[in-house]
Amino acid sequence: MQTLKWEIVDMGSLNGTFVNSRAVHHPNVGSRHWGEPAELADGDIITLGTSSKLSVSFLYAFSISSCFSHVC
Repeated sequence: MQTLKWEIVDMGSLNGTFVNSRAVHHPNVGSRHWGEPAELADGDIITLGTSSKLSVSFLYAFSISSCFSHVC
């Protein structure tokens, strides 16, 4: 079974990007170089710069197949 994942990438921001207080931006902040992708998990807190915070929340949907005219 293939699992999906969400990632965040800092695309060269001037003030940095953090996931759970861990930097995900390029080591040379303000260099305008892209950072490495960081995988996101349910409950993570993304901080953009010094003040903007976002909370990650995944809603999982399951597909249920119904068997009406054939044997499952």
